[in-house]
Amino acid sequence: MSLRSLLKKGLRRLRDLRTRASLRRLAGQGALVLAPTWRFPNPTHTFVHEDMLGLAALASRLGAATVVLCGEVASAEALSKRYRPLVRRARIVETVRAGNRRDLAGLDHELPGRVDAFLQRVAAATGRRLAELREDELVLRAATFTRLCQLAKVRYLHSWFCYDQSFQAMFAAQVLGVPRGLACFTDHVLADHPLKLVPLQLATADLVLATSARTRHELLQLGGDGLDEKLLVKPIGVDGEPLRAVRAARAAGPFTLVSICRIEPKKGLGMLVEAVARLRALGHDVRARLHGGIDEGHAESRAEAARLRAQIAGLGLGEACLLAGALANAAVPAALAAAHTFVAPYVELASGDKDGVPTALLEAMAAGRAIVASRAGAIPEAITDGVDGLLLPPSDVAALVQAVLRLLGEPALGPRLGAAAAARFDASFDVRVTERACHERVEALLSRSTR
Repeated sequence: MSLRSLLKKGLRRLRDLRTRASLRRLAGQGALVLAPTWRFPNPTHTFVHEDMLGLAALASRLGAATVVLCGEVASAEALSKRYRPLVRRARIVETVRAGNRRDLAGLDHELPGRVDAFLQRVAAATGRRLAELREDELVLRAATFTRLCQLAKVRYLHSWFCYDQSFQAMFAAQVLGVPRGLACFTDHVLADHPLKLVPLQLATADLVLATSARTRHELLQLGGDGLDEKLLVKPIGVDGEPLRAVRAARAAGPFTLVSICRIEPKKGLGMLVEAVARLRALGHDVRARLHGGIDEGHAESRAEAARLRAQIAGLGLGEACLLAGALANAAVPAALAAAHTFVAPYVELASGDKDGVPTALLEAMAAGRAIVASRAGAIPEAITDGVDGLLLPPSDVAALVQAVLRLLGEPALGPRLGAAAAARFDASFDVRVTERACHERVEALLSRSTR
């Protein structure tokens, strides 16, 4: 092993010792452990951060600590100041294999039979042998995750999506016997992880949150009997406060369309680029600003960005249609203030991948902007056609062009739709509204578990 590898492993062990010492200091309070994503924070996961803030506030009110367990702490530079305190609560689950094995042996010794009882269920769901699972990297990492929860005297576990962090949270909850909540968005329909185990995730969770009625329906089909009573529809919540000031702002200059999203195929941004070209060919000075980061770790995101650049260049749009890059949380209000209309031309991919109710769409509603969106994912649950936005079939460029022409030809329509969208947001999607029922459920679980 190289000197560099030895030093890296030594630093991980030192960090692990410090993490364990810090968690022992919390044991007197007990902790709510939050497991968001392997790499935390992700600036695009505003909805996750809002959930986490709400749960942290609930923990404080109940006299408990809050711990965020992740695999890697990323830069918080692009993160809103509102969410940065969450990063200070983050602790890393180390991946030193020898340490992970020691944690697994410790669990076997202190809680005999618990680990294997859970892994037998995983074996039944995957067709893998128990001995093989006990050597799986994610299982070993879950043993360390569980030991950290044990040190903090975890009272409740909560995770988002059905990937690595949710597997670890499920492992810990089953072995330690503590209640667990799972927030589901859209990834549950994708077969894109060997230990995703969505039916087992649903069966073992004590609280399942669906972000839309469509998601609820999908989960009921996957989860079967007994899921309905622990399933709660909790729409994505957004902090509307910094966006309400935008409502009075009227965009000046050329008619500007804005999209805020990650650059990936399901966003359908090529449709928006084509619509701008057609509108300009009709003599309308329409501009578009496509704000969104490229996920360098995913080939499809890089390919989509390259395709969009080529499309924009091929249509000769130049400055009229800009790929404006990733947008920091704090810059969202200004981007919406500069736009006449927010466009969400999303599609549903053959794999089943789709959006639910996108956070950026809710932010546009909070800002009182006119919205044109596809009937994709759960968007029709937030937008009623002709009332608080204009809806159109996915992948229908002609319909998008007609919607923008209608807004251009009826100057009063955009402000009317925007005002209705803002009122709908205040009533249904502000974070102060969306969190109440969830927190009541979590409190009930905590009450039952401490009797």
